[in-house]
Amino acid sequence: MVLFVTIAPVIFAILNTSNVYDGWRHFLFVYPPLVVIAALTWEVLIDMCKNVYYLKIAIICVIIFSCGEAGLWMIRNHPYESFYFSPVIGGIKGAFKKYEIDYYGTSIRSAVEWVGDNVRSSAADKKVRVRQYYGTSECSEHFIKKYDHLVYVVAYEDSLNWDYSIVLPSQAKHYHNLLWSWPPRGTVYEIKADSTPLVAIVKNYRTLGDLKMSDGAGIGERTPEYYLALSSNYYNRGQYEECVGAALDALRLKPDYDLAYNNICAAYNKLKQWDRAIEAGEKAVRLNPNNQLAKNNLAWAKSEKMKSEKVKAPTAE
Repeated sequence: MVLFVTIAPVIFAILNTSNVYDGWRHFLFVYPPLVVIAALTWEVLIDMCKNVYYLKIAIICVIIFSCGEAGLWMIRNHPYESFYFSPVIGGIKGAFKKYEIDYYGTSIRSAVEWVGDNVRSSAADKKVRVRQYYGTSECSEHFIKKYDHLVYVVAYEDSLNWDYSIVLPSQAKHYHNLLWSWPPRGTVYEIKADSTPLVAIVKNYRTLGDLKMSDGAGIGERTPEYYLALSSNYYNRGQYEECVGAALDALRLKPDYDLAYNNICAAYNKLKQWDRAIEAGEKAVRLNPNNQLAKNNLAWAKSEKMKSEKVKAPTAE
């Protein structure tokens, strides 16, 4: 029964091609029975070898080593204990560029603290402007407010309106070349766990002559990528109608832009306008069947629409 409780949900999700957001976290409930199975297995092995002293000691040593390796890693890499990966895949070094390591942005605090402790503006009355494009902006804002000489800004990457940027590797889901060219250009420091990057602090290297676009008025060309970045910024700030508007501007310049349709789908999901979300999500997936983010947003829209229809359906008396 314990084995069934552990395996059945995972097999069901695989066979049903269930939509799973950001991997394993939807299956954390199988861990308790998995621990029970592991404990019982070790107990049976030890009991089978009770008359063979050296083999029994060897099994106990394997248990201690297995637990000790993970425990020592967590001690060495505090406060990033949750980023442990099995040595079977090469640990966290083997997981880098293959798995999303810091999904919740735990390392953002350390990044902000590094900027706060090591960077000062050349002008006494000027604050250091810090941006974060991807992730929960409230996280960086919270820690930035603790430093009088720092200020959080919403600015585009190709602009002069920021001084330092906090860049997570998970941003690669929008910019696919990010990981393969890691660290980003302008990186001055990286927060790491076991020598593996968790987040980069990037200094703005641009000059006015470098700019192709800016969030200031009258500088440069407005490209589809410009409007997509604008749309994403609006989304991260909770301005979902503005997010849709900027994505539509991107589509006027690039009608087959699947990432813009994905942003529209995500924004309409937040606005609970499921039909519009489904329409945009289906266009995104049709344009790029490999866009997993669009698939996830589309599945969410369909699921929520189904739930809302069940609620509205009249009940038989």
